[in-house]
Amino acid sequence: MKIFKTIFYLSFALLFLLVTGAFETSYAGGPLFVASNGKPVIWAKQETKGGPIGSTTVNANGQVLYRVDGGPLGTISNPEAVKLVDRIFGLYNNIPTATIEFVNAGQIKSPSTNAPIDVDRSNVGLILSNRSPTFQNPIIFDSDGGITGRGGVLGFFTFLAFNQRDPSNISLSEATVVLNGSAVSSIGKVPFIGVFTHEFGHFAGPLDHSQVNGGIASSSSSATLPDGFSSSTQRFDVFAPFIETVYPFLFSGPSSGKLSSFGFGSSGGFIASLSFDDSLAMSALYPTPGYLPSEPGSQVGGITGKIVIRTPNGDFPITGLNVVARRISLGKYPPDPNIDVYQGSIPTDTDGAPLPPASRPELDSLATSTSFVSGVLGGNGAYQFIGLPPGDYLISVEKINPNFLGGSSVGPRDEQLDLLTPENYNGPNESNANTDNPKDFVPVKVVAGSVTPNIDLVLNGFGLAQLSSVNEIEPNDAKKQGQKISIDSRVSGSIKASDSSKVSIDFGDGATLPVQDLYRIDLKSSTQLYISLEANNINSDIDVVLFTKGIKNGPISANSAFILNGGLSLSGSELIGTGSLAPGTYYIGIASGQDTANYNLTVFGKK
Repeated sequence: MKIFKTIFYLSFALLFLLVTGAFETSYAGGPLFVASNGKPVIWAKQETKGGPIGSTTVNANGQVLYRVDGGPLGTISNPEAVKLVDRIFGLYNNIPTATIEFVNAGQIKSPSTNAPIDVDRSNVGLILSNRSPTFQNPIIFDSDGGITGRGGVLGFFTFLAFNQRDPSNISLSEATVVLNGSAVSSIGKVPFIGVFTHEFGHFAGPLDHSQVNGGIASSSSSATLPDGFSSSTQRFDVFAPFIETVYPFLFSGPSSGKLSSFGFGSSGGFIASLSFDDSLAMSALYPTPGYLPSEPGSQVGGITGKIVIRTPNGDFPITGLNVVARRISLGKYPPDPNIDVYQGSIPTDTDGAPLPPASRPELDSLATSTSFVSGVLGGNGAYQFIGLPPGDYLISVEKINPNFLGGSSVGPRDEQLDLLTPENYNGPNESNANTDNPKDFVPVKVVAGSVTPNIDLVLNGFGLAQLSSVNEIEPNDAKKQGQKISIDSRVSGSIKASDSSKVSIDFGDGATLPVQDLYRIDLKSSTQLYISLEANNINSDIDVVLFTKGIKNGPISANSAFILNGGLSLSGSELIGTGSLAPGTYYIGIASGQDTANYNLTVFGKK
C-alpha cells in the first residue's frame, strides 16, 4: 500500500511466544496483551531480576529499568541517541495520571562477559533470547539495518520474558525495542524521533496500535473521511498534528500543504509527542490514585456499550470494529477544513520536533479523541472509554484499515472486518433500519466520577429478517455435498478433527487444515456478509473460511484466489466480514485440525 508518497511500517513483533494460549492480543488504544481472565498484561510491580549477570528489569520501587546500546544509530551518535531514548521515556514518565516510571540503568552488557556491548547482527542472538533472557530490557540501535533488514521496517518491539504465576496472572518481565538506524538518513532525524516514540509506546504499556486521526490525515481509502474536507492537503494539515503516536504507519503528506512548507511533510514529527489517545491508554493501565471514575474525587468519566447486529432473535455482538469517541461540547466535528491549526509558525522542542498545537475549542474534537476496538475487553462486541474529561461526545463505529495486518495490526483480527457504512450513535433512533441515517447522532454526556452505560451501536441494514434455524446435515464434506443455506441463517452443527474431509487448505510449509463441513450459499444480488462461528467451548480451536464457487476437492493453497476470507485464530470464536459480494455461489467451510466441538454458524446478509 502507498499513502501519498511514502509509507513505512512501525511494528511490534510477536517473535518469542513463551506462554502460548495464556494470553491474546490485542486492544486498540490500550494494552497489547490480555490474560485469560480478561485483565491486561502489564509490567511486573514487584522486583524482577535474573539472567546470567543477575540484572534487573523492575526494581523494588516498581520502576522499569532499561539498558541502551553502546553503538551509534545510523548517522546519530551514541550519546545523542541515548539522550533521545531518555527524552522519550520521559514523555511516558510525565503523564500526570499514570504511575509507571522508566529509568536508564546504563549500557547493555554481554551476558557472557558482563562488559558493555555494541549490539549488531553478529551478536544480537546473545541479547534477544527468550530461552535465556538477560533481564536488561535492551534498547538496541541497529545502526546498519543488519537486524531489522531494509524492507521498510523502521523498528520493532517484542517481549522476551513473562512472569507467569498461573494462566490468569501474567506480567511482563523483559522486553526490547530495536531501531533501524539505516533509515535515519532517508526519513530524517525528526521523523525518526517519532519512530522512537511510537516503538516505546509498545514497550511502555505495552500498547497496541490504534486508529483515530491517522487514517484521515493520510487520506486512507478505508478511513471515514469528514464532510467538507475535499482535498488530501486539508486533511493532512488539520488532522496530522493530532495523530495518535501508535498509529501503525509513518506516511508523508502533500508537498503543497502548510505543514510541509514549515518542513513537517510527514507524520513522523507529529508522533514525537503523545496524543490524548496514548495518554488515556497509559493511564488506564497504570492509573494514579483517584483517577478512575469509580474512585472518590475522580475528574474523569466514561462510556460503555456494544456493537451489535439487531435481529428479531435478539442482539448479536460484533467484535473487531473501531469505535471512536470525540468531545464536541467545546467545538464541532469536523472543524473548519481551512482552519490554521498552528495560527502561524510551528513551535518546536530542542530536538526540532513540532510541539502539540495550543488548546483551542475549535480543535477540541481532534485533540480530545480516542478509539477502542469492539470485543477485546468486556465480552464480544463490547467497548469502553474510561478516563474521558466531562463533556458531550460523538460516538461512531468504523472499520479498521484492512492493511493493518501482522506487525501493523490494530485489534484482535487476523483479517480486519469490512464495514460498508460507518455510522454514529443516534440515541433512541439507533436501529438497523434505513430510517436511522448513519450520519445523524445524539451526543453522549460524560460526567466526572461516573460511566455512561449501554451506548449500543446497531449496524445498519443487517438483521432485518428473522433468523432461520438450520441443523447440519451430513455428509457435507465435499463441494457437491455442500449443504445449501440462505442468508440470515443460524446453523447448529458439530465437528471432529477425525471427520472425513475432501477439501483442505495447504499453507505451503507442510501444514494443512482439513475442512470437514461445507455450506453453500447462493446470492441473487450484491450482498455484504458477516459470518460468525461460535463453538460451545471457547477454548476449542475451530475455524471458518469463505470460498468462491471455484473450489475443488483436494488441497487448496492458502494464497489461492478461491479463498476470500478466513477466521483462523486459536479459539472457538471466529468472525469474518466481506465487502459487497457479486451475485453467485459461495461456500462456507468449517475446519478443525485437532478439536471436537458443537458449534453455531450464523450468516448475516446486507443487500
